[in-house]
Amino acid sequence: MVTALLFLSVVLFLDFFLVALLVEKSFAMFRSVLGTWIPFALIFASTYLTGAYVNKRVPPWARP
Repeated sequence: MVTALLFLSVVLFLDFFLVALLVEKSFAMFRSVLGTWIPFALIFASTYLTGAYVNKRVPPWARP
């Protein structure tokens, strides 16, 4: 969960500061559900599910 939130926060930070402020000079991109919010949800979901899958494959004695 922490890793998924960290990945999402990096993407949000870069989209907000680099793309919206420096490149587009507008926050209009955040009004698009299909172009912005669904990709954010997919980034979070894919990172979370990958971590959950990998965590189940690691034997309990090898977990930190």
